[in-house]
Amino acid sequence: MSEHHEYLPMNSDPAGRTRNMPLALSSHLFPLYEAVVNSIQSIGDRPEGYVNIKIKHDTYQRTLDKGRKVKRVTGFTIEDNGDGFNEPNFKSFNTSDSRLKVEQGCRGIGRFYWPQAFYEIFIESVFETDVGKTKRTFNFSENGVYNLKLEETDSPRKTVIKLAEYRKEYSEECLVGVTPIAKKVLNHCMSYFIGENAPDVVLSDEEERVSLRDLFAEYSDLITKFEVKIKDALFKVCSIKVYGSLENGHALALCADRREVRREQILKNYPLTDSGGKYHIISYIFSEFLNSKILPNRNTFDIPEHRMNNEISFDEIKFELTQSIKKYFENELSGIENEREKIVNVFLENNPEYSTVPIERVIDRIKTDMTDEQIEDIFAETETVINRTAKKDAKRLVNKRGKDIFMSEEEQEKILRNYTETQKNALAKYIIRRREVLDVYEQCLAKNEDENYEDEELFHNILFPKKTTSDEVDVIDECNLWILDERLNYFEFATSDKQMRGISDSTSEESLDVLVFAEKVENGFVKEVAIIELKKPENYDRGVEQQVFKYVDLVKDTKAFDYKRHKIILKEDAWFYCYIICDTTDKMLQKILREMEYYPLYGGRGYYKLHKEIRAHVEFIDHRRLIIDAKSRNKVFFEKLGKPESNQ
Repeated sequence: MSEHHEYLPMNSDPAGRTRNMPLALSSHLFPLYEAVVNSIQSIGDRPEGYVNIKIKHDTYQRTLDKGRKVKRVTGFTIEDNGDGFNEPNFKSFNTSDSRLKVEQGCRGIGRFYWPQAFYEIFIESVFETDVGKTKRTFNFSENGVYNLKLEETDSPRKTVIKLAEYRKEYSEECLVGVTPIAKKVLNHCMSYFIGENAPDVVLSDEEERVSLRDLFAEYSDLITKFEVKIKDALFKVCSIKVYGSLENGHALALCADRREVRREQILKNYPLTDSGGKYHIISYIFSEFLNSKILPNRNTFDIPEHRMNNEISFDEIKFELTQSIKKYFENELSGIENEREKIVNVFLENNPEYSTVPIERVIDRIKTDMTDEQIEDIFAETETVINRTAKKDAKRLVNKRGKDIFMSEEEQEKILRNYTETQKNALAKYIIRRREVLDVYEQCLAKNEDENYEDEELFHNILFPKKTTSDEVDVIDECNLWILDERLNYFEFATSDKQMRGISDSTSEESLDVLVFAEKVENGFVKEVAIIELKKPENYDRGVEQQVFKYVDLVKDTKAFDYKRHKIILKEDAWFYCYIICDTTDKMLQKILREMEYYPLYGGRGYYKLHKEIRAHVEFIDHRRLIIDAKSRNKVFFEKLGKPESNQ
């Protein structure tokens, strides 16, 4: 039910409004832009409309880099023959946040930039009324309008805005001539010229005169228009080739209500040149979505930088529009693109762990003179962003289940697809790491310069770092018991070269090379234990079997293991799996093992025997066959990643 109230008018504080709209030094031309846009809107569709801008300089000439001589800009005079400051327009001017021209994208606050950059602002306006013409003159400052005068006149309709006495800090930023200022004004007002409804805008000083209509005519044959849809939002793109050095690079000019609001650099490493010389692609973007997201200060949008929930983000806008622009300028960009694709493909051949990173997400950042390390930094950074986004979206999808939150099936499928890709990438990295570990192990099996083998300590640290426990190392990245048996990846607790008294209630100072307790079963009891003993190649110890048996008895007698958060109790009928890694090619060892009734393992891996009386399964495994077997088990994964490995 609606209610009708009589509202009291609220007072406006111009000084407070000005203070709340800080003007950055880099935006020193923004007050001029506001005046020019107001003039263009005031003229509307009048065919005889004009806007003349006089640029005033000081008398002192400065010499900049490369000998370029310029004078400091001290002010601007903007003249037009539009509607002028008639009663509705003057009332709007005197009202902060006026909604008079909201449909034209005006927020009713642009004039508050004027007193921030200029000490003196004077307005003279001749406008038409029902009975003739009236001239209105006044000054404007951060405190509002003053020196207001009205008089009848026969002068032609026109409005003159004088922005005088540029404040020094802003004036020092404006050490340029007419042409550079004209190009900047055209860039800001480009949307009006693209729409072919802009009057002739002329900038001049004592020495130079530039028409924006003539300047824009140079672009007329260089314009490409197309549309891009991002989710439910339609974006109209108008791309222009801009020659010369004024532009710093290819860019997206995001507009709201036909005025540029934000500029984003794109295609940073794509230098383009044709018969006209070096040029950049500037794409002006128009959308009802952008119109609805412009903030009152007109210098930014209410759009998240990165993806949040189902909202369109700047990242998404920039990526989708850049891909579309690359498609429409395929002929110009294809040479550079092909060269970069070759570089990326060579990199991926040697670094397949990054193969799931979409090339289009990185190729714009690749330079032809980059090192592999620099390229990897780009892939790693992009991968991190992709993984973070995928995990966040997947979490959102899980939280959505069972709740009344809108999410299309298409978006759900995209989230699951992206998350799957991140998991593939993680798996690829892990497989590549396995390959590298096996290569290192294999290299260590070669004799050194002294024709000796490396000590078993080296092999020990590859399998499981010495003097550590599974609580003290990254089990996935630092422990490689999978080389021996994939089942050893899963355990309750493991130790490496730790004294028994430090991990249990035993008083023994014995240190087992590697001791692994399987995952707990049946009310917290452990019923499987692995003991690993390593020997240097060609260094067989005849008493190693008895040594392992002693370790089995030691662990059985200890029963209770308590290390930090682990409380492990062995079942009475627990089994022990003992692995002795050595050089089984030694003829003497082979003879001894046969006499001890050890049998060959499948594939020549080594020898085994079941000792039922002590519930122990013992294997003698050859170092080299250990690596060959591990490579064989991982062969299909290596081949999938383009790293084939044949058995030896």
